[in-house]
Amino acid sequence: MRNKALVATAGFGLALAACIVGGTLAVGLWQFGTLRSQTTAQVLDTAISVGTYVNEQRARQLELVSSDIAADAGFAAQIIQLLGAREVAADTGEAAAIRNALDERRRSAALDAIALLDANGKLVAEIGDTFLAEHVLGSLPFVIKSRAEKVQASAVLDDDARLPVATATPITQDSELKALLVTGVRVPPGLPRIMSGIARAEFALIAIDPTGPSVVNSTLATKTAEQLSAAIENDRKRWVNAAPSSFEVLIDGRAWTARAVALQPGGRKGYLVALVPPTHTEALLHAVVAALIVAMMAALLLLAALLVVGWRRGVAPLMAIANLSERAMHGDFALELKPQGFPLIRHLGNLLNYLLKELDRYRVPHGAPRRRATDTR
Repeated sequence: MRNKALVATAGFGLALAACIVGGTLAVGLWQFGTLRSQTTAQVLDTAISVGTYVNEQRARQLELVSSDIAADAGFAAQIIQLLGAREVAADTGEAAAIRNALDERRRSAALDAIALLDANGKLVAEIGDTFLAEHVLGSLPFVIKSRAEKVQASAVLDDDARLPVATATPITQDSELKALLVTGVRVPPGLPRIMSGIARAEFALIAIDPTGPSVVNSTLATKTAEQLSAAIENDRKRWVNAAPSSFEVLIDGRAWTARAVALQPGGRKGYLVALVPPTHTEALLHAVVAALIVAMMAALLLLAALLVVGWRRGVAPLMAIANLSERAMHGDFALELKPQGFPLIRHLGNLLNYLLKELDRYRVPHGAPRRRATDTR
């Protein structure tokens, strides 16, 4: 009987252990899925917020610099005087003086490019990087708005490889438009790295042009950037219309979660893409697995302690009562049990002792000693 009880108790313990392990794994996997979705969404939300803020600040900084240049009374007077009332030809002394004045301001303000348009929107001079010269500035929407409303306006230029931001600032005299100053800056090479350090995500600046998408600047390795470009190329139609707000891209057979936002509201050529690599999920999985192991070990230790206590204070005393009852069934009443275990089991043992004592009175002469049953815990 003792062996059977041991086997039954061990089987019960193993069944409980299996339930604990299975239940812990099920809860852990469910929690992992929930945490993965939540943390990935939070990281991407933060990354896009950081990226959008940095891009907006880049435009605001350029607007402030451009305003300071246009508001410089000496510079404005010089430009107005050189332009005069006639069209300035490119090979004249006035044009050379304007270019020198523009180049001086470009260098002092750390601009990548600067240009001057007359009141009719015709280009007078352009200095610096070629991304301004590659456009007919007078026909660009933000330049047209600046001329028409005499207000400052900015935009991200549709540039195949640089995605520069440009600002048009009016130069006026007595509320009359005399010229238009156009300034521009490229994306700083270290900008994605700075944003990545803040948001804990990877960043890529994507340009969509007729020949295909290209990664202008990113924190990604070269091979990873090429695979991202290929993934966008495979879904180019949707990207040309509007970038997907959230998507997954397979890189080396592993899923990266990403989110994209246009660098310019309503723009279709430049996008800021934030990506969460699979290593982020793996780190979260390791943390969840470590917590599961600790929880399972604690639960199994508690189960082992409960089984030991249950055996010593429950199963063993009941086995002693069962053995004594079996012997009494064969007429051996001269026995006494030492009550052990939980209160209810001890009470049951005392009742059995009383019953055996009363039965034994009819068979044992008065004063004969009674035998104490073996103590089994």
